[in-house]
Amino acid sequence: MLPAPSTRAWPPLVLLAAGLCACAQALDTAGEPTGPRGLKGGPFGADATGGGDGSSDAGGACETARDLGDLHDTPPGGKVVVEGTCPDDAPEEWYRFNAVDDPDTSCDNFHVDLRFLANPGNAFVFSVYPGSCAGTTETCESDTAFVVATDTRQGTGETAWGECPCKAEPKMGSNQCTDNTMAYYVVVRRAPGSPDPAGARYRLEISNGNYSYSY
Repeated sequence: MLPAPSTRAWPPLVLLAAGLCACAQALDTAGEPTGPRGLKGGPFGADATGGGDGSSDAGGACETARDLGDLHDTPPGGKVVVEGTCPDDAPEEWYRFNAVDDPDTSCDNFHVDLRFLANPGNAFVFSVYPGSCAGTTETCESDTAFVVATDTRQGTGETAWGECPCKAEPKMGSNQCTDNTMAYYVVVRRAPGSPDPAGARYRLEISNGNYSYSY
C-alpha cells in the first residue's frame, strides 16, 4: 500500500486504510526541527554516519543509493542516523532502507519516521519514494519530516484505521494485522533558495518502531 501525497502541514494527517502517512515542515520558533507534532520518541538505535573526514558516503543517484539495511519495528525498534553536506559537485545524497513490519498478533508497532536532527539554516530538505525511486511514487517532496504509521486505532466501526490492536482476522473493535513492509528511497538536497551556511552539515534520523503515535 503506497502512502498518499504530501499534506505539507500538521494537521491535517492523511489517513490510510491501515494507518497514517504525513509530511511536514516541522520547525519550532527558532527554526530548529521538532519532528512531527504529536509524536514522541525514545533514544533507541545506533548512529551510522558519514566518513570521519566530514564526507558523506551516500549514493549520488537512486541506482547507487547507500543501503542502510533493514529497520525492524519490533520494540525497541530500529534506527539509523546519516549525515552529509550535499556539495555543489554532488548535490543529491541518496539512501535506501527496508522498513520491516514484523509479524503481529495483537498490536502492530510499525512506525516509520524521518526527521532532521540538525539542519543549519534550514538549508536541507528530503524527498521520499516508497517502493522504488520512480518519480510516480514520490510521497514527500522537499520536506523536513515524514511519518507513516499503523501503531494506533482511531475512529469507530468500518471507518476505523490503525492496527493496534489488531487480529489475524478482522473482528469487532480490531482491524486485521497486515504486513506493511516496504522499501523506501530517500534523497537529501539543498533547499531551493536556501542560505548556504559555511560548512553546513545535516543529520537525518531514519527509524521504524522508535516513536509512538500520540496525535
